[in-house]
Amino acid sequence: MDKKVRSIEISKQVPIVGNYDVVVCGGGPAGFIAAIAAARSGAKTAVVEQYGFLGGMATMGLVTPLSVFTYNNEKVIGGIPWEFIERLEKMGGCIIEKPLGNVAFDPELYKLLCQQMMLEAGVDMYMHSYLSGCQAKDGNIYWGGIPGICMVTPSNGLERKASAVKTKITDIKLQGESLIFGDRKGSNSINRIELHPDDQNLEISFSSLNHRYASKIRYAYRLIGVDKAWVYVEGGKNSAFYNHLSKGTYTFQVKATDENGLWSKEVTELSIRRLPAFYETWWAYLFYVLIVMGVSGYSLYLYLKRVDRKNNEMWADSKEMIKMRIYLDSKVNLPEPEFVQLDKLLLEKAVKAVEDNLTEPDFDVTALADAMNMSRSTLTRKLKAITGRTPLDFIRNIKMKHARHMLEDKDKSVTEVAATLGYFNRKYFTTCFKEEFGMTPSEFQKSQHEE
Repeated sequence: MDKKVRSIEISKQVPIVGNYDVVVCGGGPAGFIAAIAAARSGAKTAVVEQYGFLGGMATMGLVTPLSVFTYNNEKVIGGIPWEFIERLEKMGGCIIEKPLGNVAFDPELYKLLCQQMMLEAGVDMYMHSYLSGCQAKDGNIYWGGIPGICMVTPSNGLERKASAVKTKITDIKLQGESLIFGDRKGSNSINRIELHPDDQNLEISFSSLNHRYASKIRYAYRLIGVDKAWVYVEGGKNSAFYNHLSKGTYTFQVKATDENGLWSKEVTELSIRRLPAFYETWWAYLFYVLIVMGVSGYSLYLYLKRVDRKNNEMWADSKEMIKMRIYLDSKVNLPEPEFVQLDKLLLEKAVKAVEDNLTEPDFDVTALADAMNMSRSTLTRKLKAITGRTPLDFIRNIKMKHARHMLEDKDKSVTEVAATLGYFNRKYFTTCFKEEFGMTPSEFQKSQHEE
């Protein structure tokens, strides 16, 4: 037998998982050492093991103890077996009894070390698997059995061609009612059927009409447009089921084997047409398109209207901005009503800017000018003209008004109110409050409680 072996494909549904120089059947004490030796010598090696772990009778049967391979106190066996013993001892997985030479071991660490050494050597492991056979380069097939290895030399008889088996469509049913032999025949036939939109549970029966070997006949079918590949049914079954087919035209194909299990090239076809529902017709789609166009058109109308309104607002705002710029420059006289209105807008904007930043301790004149989109000098000049206060006094005045309102709540302390308004120096907060209202925050809070 040639050293190089390969797996044999028993049928078209059995994939080839790999090609190997050496395949070891069983990962027991002898098997795993043989596999490691083969792999280390350069052979592509695989181990086929029926259990989910290695070690065989040593780990599964707990056949103990191991041996240190000595005779008359001289070691007679080394190599991989002795390497395994040494590594197992270093892992704490065994104890060498001296001078007898028996080795008691931990079966779980034994399993672990077997797997580690197999992986290190590059051995492929197929767990929960059985080695049923292999085929050599010379074409001979080898099978393992209890007595030993059996060899089969293929003959030309194994390469015979499949018989030309013609599969017949025997019946077609919808919800258990035959379309061929029932009341609903219409335009339906063995070769062509027509389904209504509400038709469900389509069953197609077929047969090669080889009743003598019926139990040996296998079938495969597919519905082009639904099935991506052939569906192979189990022996004795000869029907296919489909439900809720979409509108359109489909081709159902079916083929069978002969009594020897060889697939016939004869393929029987059945044309299936599922009629569209009313909501799937061309005029329904036209209606959907019109609705979409209508909704899109109306949405476009609303969008353009919104854009137009926004443009008008921007134009109005631009006119107001021109007025504001003239107002801020003070180089051109505006009518008195417009002047008063712009003063009001400027003041409202300044108040809002301060109130939006009440808790910010760093909100100063520069920050206020940035929020107003004005220069510091222009802001100072306009606020002074409108309120008689500098920007700093203006900011402090608004904060102190809020402080007074907050101090009306007896549950709030002066320190808490000061911190809320960005004053972390209570003494400075007290000074600012007294300058604004003529009394300290504590005095104001006390007067409120007395009332």
